[in-house]
Amino acid sequence: MQVLQEIVRNVLVIIILTSFLELLLPEGGVRPFVRFAVGMFIVIAVLNPVLSLLFNEQELKLNLWDYRLEEGKSEEIIHNGKQIQQEIISEHNNMARDKLQGQIDAVAVLVPGVEKVKSRIEIGENGELQTINIFLQSASPEAKKEEEGIQVFSGENSNLSPEEKKLIEDKVVNIISNFYGLSTTQIEVEFEGG
Repeated sequence: MQVLQEIVRNVLVIIILTSFLELLLPEGGVRPFVRFAVGMFIVIAVLNPVLSLLFNEQELKLNLWDYRLEEGKSEEIIHNGKQIQQEIISEHNNMARDKLQGQIDAVAVLVPGVEKVKSRIEIGENGELQTINIFLQSASPEAKKEEEGIQVFSGENSNLSPEEKKLIEDKVVNIISNFYGLSTTQIEVEFEGG
């Protein structure tokens, strides 16, 4: 009988408070949410005494606010968290570096006179580009005939003059620096094989 009195008392208090709250609320889209919340409180008000009557032998308490972590454990958790964060950042930097190297290779090969490009990027700890090293192989301006009569470029750099190499180097540096917003001092270009 006492459980029934507690349920009725709790439901009456919730209904009186709800009626007062509905008088204060303006007409609109908020009222259905308030009614839903009040319905949840009524369900809790009815179920709480019933469950305490049915499960009076069991304690259903969760005291998470009283939980304390041991001093050594918290240091270990923080260390492991920082290590995982560093691995994630490192993996992200590696992926970004690989994609950027592929983009730079694709852009630099578009410069006339460049046959093959291999770039190497150094990224700092904070994820910023430090330096870009670009290794070029250029096609010689002269075409040489093969046995079948097809003209192909030779891959030797010995036929390029220093002025031609400097012109190609300047074009690559300007394109990469403009494309990525870098200073020309961050970009180094070398010709492979000479």
